Amino acid sequence: MVLHGPEIAYFTRQAYPRHRELIDLAGRLDAAGVIEVKACRTRMRMMGVGEEELPDFVETVPFGPDEVLRLKEAGYEVRKLF
Repeated sequence: MVLHGPEIAYFTRQAYPRHRELIDLAGRLDAAGVIEVKACRTRMRMMGVGEEELPDFVETVPFGPDEVLRLKEAGYEVRKLF
């Protein structure tokens, strides 16, 4: 799952009380190897979100749209969730 829009804010530590169920589920799925959660550092910078504000299971990538393209070219199916 590549976060590269305003949905990044859902995964911040500050938003945890409001989005606990979503974050906990994503963390469990990541730990089980079902999904990987990645966040766009470019968008994070625009939003003023630092890497330390995200849960440890969220990996950052330089530019989310490039990561989506890379995954698509590697054979992954791309679906918009948010």
